Amino acid sequence: MTTTLDRPPLENALGIPGARSVCLLDPDGPAVLWWAGDAAPGTDEAVSVVSLARAAAGLVSLSELGDVILTSTDEFHLVRIVADGTARVAHLALRRSDANLAMARHEFRVLLEAEAVPVPPPPTAFTLLNQPYSADADVLDRILATLRRL
Repeated sequence: MTTTLDRPPLENALGIPGARSVCLLDPDGPAVLWWAGDAAPGTDEAVSVVSLARAAAGLVSLSELGDVILTSTDEFHLVRIVADGTARVAHLALRRSDANLAMARHEFRVLLEAEAVPVPPPPTAFTLLNQPYSADADVLDRILATLRRL
């Protein structure tokens, strides 16, 4: 395995059963920003993947676009626009003989969402204690309604 940049969350996609390679593409070039796996994607592959993503985005609203799936006799290709405002395209190639397409789609989506939207740490008791206490009728009514349902 070879990588060109340090992108650990996306590199975890190689742990998906059947994963052959994963790459992150800049559609403006199109250029390969990062890759890991068996072989580096060439310019033709990057152009093809970006063109596929653009064509799919032309069919539906960009906010509604999920995975673009391309299958061949030997491989599954998952193409997904990274939803972090940068319009990058992620491409995961899977060996068809080893992969479970449904699980791969789910795991790839979770990895990309984890990378795109950082999860804030849960509040600690200290941060909760430093906040002013507030109790209003709406909050108390919701608490009572929830307790009554129990």
